[in-house]
Amino acid sequence: MKNLILLLITLASLSCKAQSPVYGISERVKLSPNSYNKDIDNDLNKFEGTWVYQNGTTSFTIVFQKLVQYFNGDWYEDKLIGSYKYIENGTELVNYLPSFSTSKFTIDGNTVKVKESLPIICNDCSLNERRIELYFQDTERSYLSSKIIIRYVNDNGVDKIQAHLYGFGPYIPPSDDAPDSIRVPYGDYVLIKQ
Repeated sequence: MKNLILLLITLASLSCKAQSPVYGISERVKLSPNSYNKDIDNDLNKFEGTWVYQNGTTSFTIVFQKLVQYFNGDWYEDKLIGSYKYIENGTELVNYLPSFSTSKFTIDGNTVKVKESLPIICNDCSLNERRIELYFQDTERSYLSSKIIIRYVNDNGVDKIQAHLYGFGPYIPPSDDAPDSIRVPYGDYVLIKQ
């Protein structure tokens, strides 16, 4: 009987494993290894799909997809990934859409921003409204760091994203004549869901 009890205790202790902590993406905490940064409130879902900005012969198309429990090498996270195409005056300047996949993307992140969040304060946002900040990459100009903050708006039944694209941080150009901005101009865009 004593051996049976020892065997059961041993098996029970071997089969137990600690649960990894789960945090909401809106919580600003230091994430521990193997924790899960989860989109508990489904803030990212409304951004999934294809969105287009159009102004004459200039267009900016973004495709977003939500990844669930993506392992980044340290922890698991829910995040938006995406890719884009930019056409200016009828000329395609950049198009990463054909190579977009869950392993190859040029936009990603899950940082929740509220009304008073820096660096971009949203005067039109309600107190509890959440925007999402994402990294935005132009791989031909990888020495430049850019981000995009997106805000979902339903305007009389039309789904829209108000986006602010901006550069941040210092950079070291690879040469003296290297461009000092990405190929999509920094600024504000209103994109409509397709």
